[in-house]
Amino acid sequence: LLALRGVLRGSRLNSTRYIFVAGATLGLAVHMRLYPVIYSAAFVYYLSSANIRQCGISRHATTFLTAITISVMFFTLCSYLWCGKEYLDKAFWYHTTRQDHRHNFSPRFLDVYLQQSQAMTSPNDQAAATAASIAAGDVDIFTYPFLIISSGMRSFLPQCLLIGACCIVLAKRNLCVCLLVCTMTFVAYNSVVTAQYFTWYLTLLPVTIPLRISRLIGFKSGKPTKSENAPPPILRIWRKGEKRDVWLLVFGTTSVMGSMILWLYNAYSLEILGQCVFKQVWYCSLLFHLTQVGAIIVALKVLP
Repeated sequence: LLALRGVLRGSRLNSTRYIFVAGATLGLAVHMRLYPVIYSAAFVYYLSSANIRQCGISRHATTFLTAITISVMFFTLCSYLWCGKEYLDKAFWYHTTRQDHRHNFSPRFLDVYLQQSQAMTSPNDQAAATAASIAAGDVDIFTYPFLIISSGMRSFLPQCLLIGACCIVLAKRNLCVCLLVCTMTFVAYNSVVTAQYFTWYLTLLPVTIPLRISRLIGFKSGKPTKSENAPPPILRIWRKGEKRDVWLLVFGTTSVMGSMILWLYNAYSLEILGQCVFKQVWYCSLLFHLTQVGAIIVALKVLP
Protein backbone atom coordinates (compact mmCIF):
# COMPACT_ATOMS: atom_id res chain seq x y z
CA LEU A 1 0.00 0.00 0.00
CA LEU A 2 2.88 2.38 0.71
CA ALA A 3 4.43 1.55 -2.66
CA LEU A 4 1.08 2.13 -4.36
CA ARG A 5 0.71 5.49 -2.65
CA GLY A 6 4.24 6.49 -3.60
CA VAL A 7 3.80 5.54 -7.25
CA LEU A 8 0.49 7.40 -7.58
CA ARG A 9 1.79 10.51 -5.86
CA GLY A 10 5.11 10.46 -7.66
CA SER A 11 3.40 10.08 -11.01
CA ARG A 12 0.99 12.92 -10.23
CA LEU A 13 3.67 15.30 -8.94
CA ASN A 14 6.30 14.13 -11.43
CA SER A 15 8.58 13.44 -8.48
CA THR A 16 11.43 10.96 -8.85
CA ARG A 17 11.90 10.90 -5.08
CA TYR A 18 8.47 9.39 -4.44
CA ILE A 19 9.04 6.84 -7.18
CA PHE A 20 12.38 5.77 -5.71
CA VAL A 21 10.93 5.43 -2.21
CA ALA A 22 8.03 3.41 -3.61
CA GLY A 23 10.42 1.03 -5.37
CA ALA A 24 12.55 0.63 -2.24
CA THR A 25 9.40 -0.03 -0.19
CA LEU A 26 8.21 -2.70 -2.59
CA GLY A 27 11.68 -4.26 -2.46
CA LEU A 28 11.38 -4.49 1.32
CA ALA A 29 7.93 -6.07 0.93
CA VAL A 30 9.35 -8.64 -1.50
CA HIS A 31 12.09 -9.42 1.00
CA MET A 32 9.57 -9.94 3.78
CA ARG A 33 7.12 -11.87 1.61
CA LEU A 34 8.01 -12.97 -1.92
CA TYR A 35 4.62 -12.63 -3.61
CA PRO A 36 4.55 -8.79 -3.93
CA VAL A 37 7.05 -9.18 -6.76
CA ILE A 38 4.04 -9.73 -9.04
CA TYR A 39 3.13 -6.05 -8.61
CA SER A 40 6.39 -4.78 -10.10
CA ALA A 41 5.19 -5.39 -13.66
CA ALA A 42 2.01 -3.36 -13.08
CA PHE A 43 3.95 -0.50 -11.51
CA VAL A 44 6.52 -0.40 -14.29
CA TYR A 45 3.88 -0.50 -17.02
CA TYR A 46 1.90 2.23 -15.26
CA LEU A 47 4.98 4.44 -15.01
CA SER A 48 6.01 3.83 -18.61
CA SER A 49 5.29 6.77 -20.86
CA ALA A 50 3.15 6.59 -23.96
CA ASN A 51 6.15 7.52 -26.11
CA ILE A 52 8.50 4.56 -26.32
CA ARG A 53 12.05 5.70 -25.73
CA GLN A 54 15.31 3.98 -26.46
CA CYS A 55 15.07 1.62 -23.52
CA GLY A 56 11.32 1.21 -23.92
CA ILE A 57 10.44 2.64 -20.50
CA SER A 58 10.28 6.11 -19.00
CA ARG A 59 12.58 7.75 -16.47
CA HIS A 60 10.13 7.02 -13.64
CA ALA A 61 9.93 3.35 -14.59
CA THR A 62 13.72 3.12 -14.70
CA THR A 63 13.94 4.77 -11.29
CA PHE A 64 11.40 2.34 -9.86
CA LEU A 65 13.22 -0.71 -11.27
CA THR A 66 16.54 0.57 -9.96
CA ALA A 67 15.11 1.17 -6.49
CA ILE A 68 13.45 -2.22 -6.17
CA THR A 69 16.56 -3.99 -7.47
CA ILE A 70 18.85 -2.21 -5.00
CA SER A 71 16.42 -2.84 -2.13
CA VAL A 72 15.99 -6.56 -2.82
CA MET A 73 19.70 -7.13 -3.39
CA PHE A 74 20.64 -5.25 -0.23
CA PHE A 75 18.31 -7.16 2.07
CA THR A 76 19.06 -10.47 0.35
CA LEU A 77 22.81 -9.95 0.70
CA CYS A 78 22.48 -9.06 4.37
CA SER A 79 20.39 -12.17 5.03
CA TYR A 80 22.74 -14.37 3.01
CA LEU A 81 25.77 -13.12 4.93
CA TRP A 82 23.91 -13.81 8.16
CA CYS A 83 22.38 -17.23 7.37
CA GLY A 84 24.22 -18.53 4.31
CA LYS A 85 22.74 -20.86 1.69
CA GLU A 86 19.93 -21.87 4.04
CA TYR A 87 18.38 -18.43 3.59
CA LEU A 88 18.23 -18.82 -0.19
CA ASP A 89 16.65 -22.26 0.18
CA LYS A 90 13.98 -21.11 2.64
CA ALA A 91 13.26 -17.72 1.09
CA PHE A 92 13.36 -18.40 -2.66
CA TRP A 93 13.96 -21.96 -3.89
CA TYR A 94 11.44 -23.38 -1.45
CA HIS A 95 8.54 -21.72 -3.26
CA THR A 96 9.37 -23.42 -6.55
CA THR A 97 9.36 -26.94 -5.09
CA ARG A 98 6.71 -26.48 -2.42
CA GLN A 99 4.10 -29.24 -2.48
CA ASP A 100 1.22 -29.13 -0.02
CA HIS A 101 -1.30 -31.95 -0.16
CA ARG A 102 -3.17 -30.82 2.95
CA HIS A 103 -4.92 -27.52 3.73
CA ASN A 104 -4.62 -26.71 0.02
CA PHE A 105 -7.65 -25.26 -1.77
CA SER A 106 -6.05 -25.76 -5.19
CA PRO A 107 -7.28 -28.66 -7.36
CA ARG A 108 -3.64 -29.70 -7.73
CA PHE A 109 -3.56 -30.98 -4.15
CA LEU A 110 -4.71 -34.42 -5.30
CA ASP A 111 -2.01 -34.64 -7.95
CA VAL A 112 0.63 -33.76 -5.35
CA TYR A 113 -0.81 -36.31 -2.93
CA LEU A 114 -0.71 -39.08 -5.54
CA GLN A 115 2.83 -38.16 -6.56
CA GLN A 116 4.03 -38.31 -2.96
CA SER A 117 2.29 -41.63 -2.48
CA GLN A 118 3.94 -43.03 -5.61
CA ALA A 119 7.34 -41.77 -4.49
CA MET A 120 6.97 -43.55 -1.17
CA THR A 121 5.94 -46.84 -2.80
CA SER A 122 8.60 -46.60 -5.55
CA PRO A 123 11.87 -45.54 -3.90
CA ASN A 124 13.77 -46.18 -7.15
CA ASP A 125 11.66 -43.71 -9.05
CA GLN A 126 13.74 -41.00 -10.73
CA ALA A 127 11.59 -38.15 -9.49
CA ALA A 128 11.80 -39.43 -5.93
CA ALA A 129 15.56 -39.81 -6.23
CA THR A 130 15.91 -36.25 -7.50
CA ALA A 131 13.75 -34.92 -4.69
CA ALA A 132 15.77 -36.86 -2.14
CA SER A 133 19.04 -35.51 -3.58
CA ILE A 134 17.76 -31.95 -3.37
CA ALA A 135 16.52 -32.43 0.18
CA ALA A 136 19.87 -33.92 1.22
CA GLY A 137 21.80 -31.05 -0.35
CA ASP A 138 23.62 -33.25 -2.86
CA VAL A 139 22.74 -30.89 -5.73
CA ASP A 140 24.99 -27.85 -5.93
CA ILE A 141 23.71 -24.29 -6.08
CA PHE A 142 24.36 -23.97 -9.83
CA THR A 143 22.41 -27.10 -10.86
CA TYR A 144 19.57 -26.50 -8.42
CA PRO A 145 17.99 -23.49 -10.20
CA PHE A 146 17.75 -25.38 -13.51
CA LEU A 147 15.98 -28.27 -11.80
CA ILE A 148 13.46 -26.08 -10.07
CA ILE A 149 12.82 -23.97 -13.17
CA SER A 150 11.92 -27.06 -15.19
CA SER A 151 9.60 -28.31 -12.45
CA GLY A 152 8.02 -24.93 -11.77
CA MET A 153 7.26 -23.80 -15.32
CA ARG A 154 4.04 -25.80 -15.40
CA SER A 155 2.73 -23.83 -12.45
CA PHE A 156 4.23 -20.37 -12.97
CA LEU A 157 3.83 -19.99 -16.73
CA PRO A 158 0.00 -19.63 -16.75
CA GLN A 159 0.23 -17.17 -13.87
CA CYS A 160 2.87 -15.08 -15.62
CA LEU A 161 0.88 -14.92 -18.84
CA LEU A 162 -2.38 -13.97 -17.11
CA ILE A 163 -0.78 -11.39 -14.82
CA GLY A 164 1.06 -9.87 -17.78
CA ALA A 165 -2.22 -9.56 -19.67
CA CYS A 166 -3.87 -7.92 -16.66
CA CYS A 167 -1.05 -5.38 -16.42
CA ILE A 168 -1.28 -4.46 -20.09
CA VAL A 169 -5.07 -4.07 -20.04
CA LEU A 170 -5.66 -2.51 -16.61
CA ALA A 171 -2.53 -0.77 -15.31
CA LYS A 172 -2.96 2.55 -17.08
CA ARG A 173 -6.73 2.53 -16.72
CA ASN A 174 -6.86 1.95 -12.95
CA LEU A 175 -3.75 0.85 -11.09
CA CYS A 176 -5.61 -0.08 -7.89
CA VAL A 177 -7.99 -2.39 -9.72
CA CYS A 178 -5.08 -3.82 -11.71
CA LEU A 179 -3.26 -4.82 -8.52
CA LEU A 180 -6.42 -6.39 -7.11
CA VAL A 181 -7.11 -8.43 -10.25
CA CYS A 182 -3.46 -9.51 -10.49
CA THR A 183 -3.60 -10.74 -6.90
CA MET A 184 -6.86 -12.62 -7.42
CA THR A 185 -5.45 -14.20 -10.57
CA PHE A 186 -2.23 -15.20 -8.84
CA VAL A 187 -4.13 -16.83 -5.97
CA ALA A 188 -6.67 -18.59 -8.18
CA TYR A 189 -4.06 -20.20 -10.44
CA ASN A 190 -1.41 -20.96 -7.83
CA SER A 191 -0.56 -24.61 -7.21
CA VAL A 192 -0.78 -23.98 -3.45
CA VAL A 193 -3.72 -22.00 -2.06
CA THR A 194 -3.98 -21.82 1.71
CA ALA A 195 -6.31 -19.69 3.81
CA GLN A 196 -3.71 -16.95 4.36
CA TYR A 197 -3.62 -16.23 0.62
CA PHE A 198 -7.07 -14.64 0.72
CA THR A 199 -5.80 -11.81 2.90
CA TRP A 200 -3.58 -10.76 0.01
CA TYR A 201 -6.39 -9.32 -2.07
CA LEU A 202 -8.52 -8.39 0.95
CA THR A 203 -5.78 -5.87 1.71
CA LEU A 204 -6.44 -4.15 -1.62
CA LEU A 205 -10.22 -3.99 -1.30
CA PRO A 206 -10.26 -0.71 0.68
CA VAL A 207 -8.54 1.11 -2.20
CA THR A 208 -10.75 -0.36 -4.92
CA ILE A 209 -14.26 -1.08 -3.66
CA PRO A 210 -14.99 2.43 -2.27
CA LEU A 211 -14.34 3.90 -5.70
CA ARG A 212 -17.26 1.95 -7.05
CA ILE A 213 -19.42 2.20 -3.92
CA SER A 214 -19.24 5.99 -4.07
CA ARG A 215 -20.60 5.85 -7.61
CA LEU A 216 -23.29 3.35 -6.69
CA ILE A 217 -24.70 5.40 -3.82
CA GLY A 218 -24.62 8.66 -5.76
CA PHE A 219 -21.58 10.42 -4.34
CA LYS A 220 -18.94 12.15 -6.39
CA SER A 221 -15.41 12.71 -5.08
CA GLY A 222 -16.57 11.76 -1.59
CA LYS A 223 -19.13 14.61 -1.37
CA PRO A 224 -22.90 14.35 -1.78
CA THR A 225 -24.53 15.98 -4.74
CA LYS A 226 -26.15 19.36 -4.14
CA SER A 227 -29.14 18.87 -6.38
CA GLU A 228 -32.32 19.33 -4.33
CA ASN A 229 -34.36 17.18 -6.70
CA ALA A 230 -31.90 14.31 -6.61
CA PRO A 231 -33.28 11.09 -5.12
CA PRO A 232 -31.75 9.69 -1.90
CA PRO A 233 -28.33 8.16 -2.58
CA ILE A 234 -29.34 4.60 -1.74
CA LEU A 235 -32.19 4.77 -4.26
CA ARG A 236 -29.79 5.60 -7.05
CA ILE A 237 -28.53 2.04 -6.88
CA TRP A 238 -31.83 0.91 -8.32
CA ARG A 239 -31.78 3.60 -10.96
CA LYS A 240 -29.28 4.28 -13.75
CA GLY A 241 -28.98 0.57 -14.39
CA GLU A 242 -26.67 0.03 -11.38
CA LYS A 243 -28.86 -2.69 -9.91
CA ARG A 244 -27.12 -5.34 -12.02
CA ASP A 245 -23.70 -4.40 -10.68
CA VAL A 246 -24.88 -4.71 -7.10
CA TRP A 247 -26.29 -8.17 -7.71
CA LEU A 248 -23.09 -9.19 -9.48
CA LEU A 249 -21.08 -8.21 -6.40
CA VAL A 250 -23.43 -10.09 -4.11
CA PHE A 251 -23.47 -13.17 -6.34
CA GLY A 252 -19.69 -13.24 -6.75
CA THR A 253 -19.05 -12.88 -3.02
CA THR A 254 -21.60 -15.47 -1.94
CA SER A 255 -20.39 -17.95 -4.59
CA VAL A 256 -16.81 -17.79 -3.36
CA MET A 257 -17.84 -18.02 0.29
CA GLY A 258 -20.28 -20.86 -0.39
CA SER A 259 -17.75 -22.96 -2.28
CA MET A 260 -15.16 -22.28 0.43
CA ILE A 261 -17.54 -23.50 3.16
CA LEU A 262 -18.35 -26.60 1.11
CA TRP A 263 -14.62 -27.32 0.70
CA LEU A 264 -13.99 -26.85 4.43
CA TYR A 265 -16.78 -29.26 5.29
CA ASN A 266 -15.32 -32.02 3.12
CA ALA A 267 -11.74 -31.21 4.14
CA TYR A 268 -12.79 -31.58 7.79
CA SER A 269 -14.20 -35.00 6.98
CA LEU A 270 -10.91 -35.95 5.31
CA GLU A 271 -8.32 -34.53 7.67
CA ILE A 272 -10.06 -34.67 11.06
CA LEU A 273 -12.55 -37.52 10.76
CA GLY A 274 -10.29 -39.61 8.50
CA GLN A 275 -12.98 -40.37 5.93
CA CYS A 276 -11.94 -41.27 2.38
CA VAL A 277 -13.47 -38.29 0.58
CA PHE A 278 -10.59 -37.33 -1.71
CA LYS A 279 -12.87 -37.13 -4.73
CA GLN A 280 -15.34 -34.88 -2.93
CA VAL A 281 -12.58 -32.54 -1.80
CA TRP A 282 -11.19 -32.44 -5.34
CA TYR A 283 -14.62 -31.63 -6.76
CA CYS A 284 -14.97 -28.84 -4.21
CA SER A 285 -11.52 -27.55 -5.19
CA LEU A 286 -12.60 -27.40 -8.82
CA LEU A 287 -15.78 -25.57 -7.84
CA PHE A 288 -13.81 -23.14 -5.70
CA HIS A 289 -11.42 -22.43 -8.57
CA LEU A 290 -14.33 -21.73 -10.91
CA THR A 291 -15.93 -19.35 -8.40
CA GLN A 292 -12.62 -17.52 -8.05
CA VAL A 293 -12.42 -17.10 -11.81
CA GLY A 294 -16.01 -15.87 -11.73
CA ALA A 295 -15.10 -13.36 -9.04
CA ILE A 296 -12.30 -12.04 -11.24
CA ILE A 297 -14.78 -11.58 -14.09
CA VAL A 298 -17.16 -9.76 -11.74
CA ALA A 299 -14.34 -7.48 -10.57
CA LEU A 300 -13.47 -6.62 -14.17
CA LYS A 301 -17.14 -5.97 -14.91
CA VAL A 302 -18.09 -3.94 -11.84
CA LEU A 303 -14.99 -2.07 -10.71
CA PRO A 304 -14.12 1.15 -12.56
